[in-house]
Amino acid sequence: MLKVEILSKQQSGKGLSWRETRKMFGKEATEDMTMTVYEKPTKQVIEAASHGSEYKTTIEFSETGDYTDVTMTFEAKAISFAAKLFTPMAFFMKRSMQKAFQKDLDDIKAFIEK
Repeated sequence: MLKVEILSKQQSGKGLSWRETRKMFGKEATEDMTMTVYEKPTKQVIEAASHGSEYKTTIEFSETGDYTDVTMTFEAKAISFAAKLFTPMAFFMKRSMQKAFQKDLDDIKAFIEK
């Protein structure tokens, strides 16, 4: 993550929105994100719309003995005609996106362990 800017008045929970900039595919990418579900301490859903597509990331936490399991799922839905044409190319971006998600999970882990 290169930069995060809070856009909403609230600082956490459902309705929190922010603009994040990160490096994706060798270039800076900026997206506006909104937390649409916040079920403390077990679940949060983050949604965004960009480049003709809608994105949804669900992060779930569950206690398992001495550990907290964290599960992240990502969904992308092409809305515009151009995004639908680009959909087959998503296969080639899969590896890069997996690396980005792993980095997010590593950041969550580091935060939880603090």
